[in-house]
Amino acid sequence: MSNLQCFTAILMLIGYTSNLHGFEKTIWQHKLDYIAIQEVENIPTKNQPAAQISQPILASALAKISIEPKSSDSLLSSLVSNDEVKTIFTEREVKVLSEGIFSTLQSLANNQLLIFSVSDRHSSFLGIGAETLYSSGSVYVSGNDLYLLLAEAQVDIQKKYIRAGNSVNNSRFATNSELKGFKLSTGDYSSETDHSWQLQLSDGVTQVKQRKDWIKIALDGPMQAAQSKQNNQQPNQSREIRATANQHESNLTFKETQQQRVSQPSNQQQKSEIEVRLEKLKQLYLNGQIPEQVYLEKVNAIIEEI
Repeated sequence: MSNLQCFTAILMLIGYTSNLHGFEKTIWQHKLDYIAIQEVENIPTKNQPAAQISQPILASALAKISIEPKSSDSLLSSLVSNDEVKTIFTEREVKVLSEGIFSTLQSLANNQLLIFSVSDRHSSFLGIGAETLYSSGSVYVSGNDLYLLLAEAQVDIQKKYIRAGNSVNNSRFATNSELKGFKLSTGDYSSETDHSWQLQLSDGVTQVKQRKDWIKIALDGPMQAAQSKQNNQQPNQSREIRATANQHESNLTFKETQQQRVSQPSNQQQKSEIEVRLEKLKQLYLNGQIPEQVYLEKVNAIIEEI
């Protein structure tokens, strides 16, 4: 193959990739977190969003999104299923996403949506301890509905990076510079990816195309009523508090919120012992000193003692 033919093939490949994935424009970024506008061809035609959709309504919709593990017959799944039903986004992540969506609603074209990757401190296994976990996906508004295609839900980006086959200078952990160019998947509209979780359905939340990772949330009706009720419950809010809220409404930076765990004093000592044992097992697993099967067996054994 001549040099000209090679060059032409490369250009065709670049053009195909651009048409397949669309062009991205980052509108907000903080370390590995980001929100970007992406052009996509195979999403449903979008209508102009209704004017009455506000940032608080969007925030309320995002705050109610939860995931649950897919049904399984394993002992581990049956024991922790109730604990593992959790909301996807923390207060920090909800703020970033709702403000990003609201600030770009009027500027998005019919073939554009927002892709995102956000992170925060989340409770780890069985709610013990906390670690920084990432969620990613795509989101857009059509009429009075918020569409969310969730690609990754509260994943350890370090483990994701290494399991993707990327080499690291350190034998166990990637540096910030190595992770800088690594992006989580933001979803595939043509086919559903196999996940160990599924999005929970509730009042006003329905599946799109019968997929477990794609939902539609009605922003009118129940969502607006809930927001109005919340506003009416705080009629005596001071002007100073309102002014502070308005000042930060369109700011995509905010203070980290402190997560608190409430425990019963009677079993505090027992919980502390369990925490130490589980954390030790987890560290051995992450360090590669024990295989995943042994890790799960040991965890099951500890759970049976509770």
